[in-house]
Amino acid sequence: MKNYFTKAFALIVLLSAFGFISNALAFEIITKEDIKQGIIVNIDLIKTADNAIILFDSSSTMNKPFKETGMSRYDIAKKALMERNEYFPDLGYNFGLYLYTPWKEVYPAQKYNRDKFAKALESLPEKATGANFPLGLDYFFPDPHEILSFGLDELGITHTRQATIKTVAQSIFNKNVFLTANQSFETFYNDFSALKGIGDWTIHYVAMRGLGMIDSFPATDLGVIKALSKKGRRPSKKQILAMAQNWRPYRSYATLCFWNSLE
Repeated sequence: MKNYFTKAFALIVLLSAFGFISNALAFEIITKEDIKQGIIVNIDLIKTADNAIILFDSSSTMNKPFKETGMSRYDIAKKALMERNEYFPDLGYNFGLYLYTPWKEVYPAQKYNRDKFAKALESLPEKATGANFPLGLDYFFPDPHEILSFGLDELGITHTRQATIKTVAQSIFNKNVFLTANQSFETFYNDFSALKGIGDWTIHYVAMRGLGMIDSFPATDLGVIKALSKKGRRPSKKQILAMAQNWRPYRSYATLCFWNSLE
């Protein structure tokens, strides 16, 4: 958990001139390794920035539990700040604490005062209640871990398809498959096609619609086949792929054009 606190704190503290990011550190944290028999043996505090701004995420997704701690992400972040505040050095810089979901001043940027800042931290909402989505959107898509914990019978799909969804969720959770655009189509194709229940059409469709890959092409799509049919004669997959070579590297756009032509 200590590593999490360190990483979380590093992400939310912007040492800057009221919001412009800076690489300069305003202070050095004294660790337990620096203290031996109650005596500080290593300390080097040099003020190199004038302002420290903390942007605190209070969106309701922060209420999700963090691993096996028994605490929410929101509570862990609050606890981390409270613990850090006990030994923030006072070097005469300004400090600010703001909620940004929605935006609210908790400790408007001003000269740092340990006691006042502690009271500001105590005034943070008991739970995160900020909105995560535009007004009117009340639900969000579950992450892979949540999908694995769900029963899927109420979705009205076959057990085979339920098993495929679970397989995909497990593979994403295990980081065997990545739903990111910063990979080649070939890499995504090889990883995704290795999963039981995933076929060629699904791979191309997800790559195009979900990942924004511009050269994926579902050659077996019925809409594509219908758009390329002439006088009732449907081209074979081999013929379609041969024609599609002329549309590289923008075959995804060609697919959209075919679908639109059927409307």
